[in-house]
Amino acid sequence: MIKAGSVEKLVESLITAANPEERQMDSRHFNVFFATYRAYSTPEEVLDILTHWYEKVAASRIADEKLSPREEKAAESTLR
Repeated sequence: MIKAGSVEKLVESLITAANPEERQMDSRHFNVFFATYRAYSTPEEVLDILTHWYEKVAASRIADEKLSPREEKAAESTLR
């Protein structure tokens, strides 16, 4: 359960919330985040954070850098 965090960490939690066994995102977390994020952020800020994260993943794939295990799982489930 998440009670608080920076916008960056909340978005990261959203992206990496995939269940590694089922390779699916927890829909409760997704729904709660998108129902409440405007109380503490803006759509532009969330989009910027998401864009930055996916650019990092794409750059890592191109440069063949090693991602953290959490980032690898999230990238695997979202880039397929």
